[in-house]
Amino acid sequence: MTSSLERLPDVQRPLLRPARGTPDTPMLATLNSRRDFDADWIFERKLDGIRALPTRRDGEVKLLSRNGKPLNSTYPEVAEALAAQDRSDFTVDGELVALRGGRTDFALLQQRMQLTGSAAVRAAGRIRVTYYLFDLLRLDGNDTTQLPLRTRKALLRDTLVFRAPLRFTPHRNRFDPALLERACARGWEGLIAKRARARYVHRRPETVAQVAFTEWTTAGLLRHPRYLGLREDKSAREVVRERPGGNSR
Repeated sequence: MTSSLERLPDVQRPLLRPARGTPDTPMLATLNSRRDFDADWIFERKLDGIRALPTRRDGEVKLLSRNGKPLNSTYPEVAEALAAQDRSDFTVDGELVALRGGRTDFALLQQRMQLTGSAAVRAAGRIRVTYYLFDLLRLDGNDTTQLPLRTRKALLRDTLVFRAPLRFTPHRNRFDPALLERACARGWEGLIAKRARARYVHRRPETVAQVAFTEWTTAGLLRHPRYLGLREDKSAREVVRERPGGNSR
């Protein structure tokens, strides 16, 4: 085992197991209005981007979307940053975003999503992306998904060197209603609450499309809908109809 894994508490070492292949699906969040949390939760900023699960193994980096689509040619700077790491065997989970004024801007990211060749991507270098990492699923041949989340995040922070375009996703250890107020004031996508002791569970997502429209009709249909593209970063459970006054269903 590596030095990072050797520092695991004795009670957690049996949770490691040999890693097999690459992860097929990410762990997904579900929409919830809960406001009461005990000390067994951590809180991260929700990012408006696309999910990516890269694996480095046998000298090769495979940057994959949540649906298994290869992303190396669209985000070569991210693949190169992961290939430059000292660690040669790992799988991580995170969110690819484009930032404008400190806020994630999905419309800006979409301009990069349309490019599929490395040459075209480099020519459009003004659209910079950042990869926020928040989980570690594999390390040096070990499957780490059964370890507690807080342990996995600590291993992640110790395993990689975080230089642009890579960033470690910070978290808060205690819920405060002011967190939601600050998230709204700063134009964040929201907050993600995660159980600190939870293991990583893969889930196969449903496809979500982003559609622009002028209004809802009285029959509950979309008027003048316009397809904008697939949202690989979204779970179908997150999609609700927003109503005036903050009610959704």
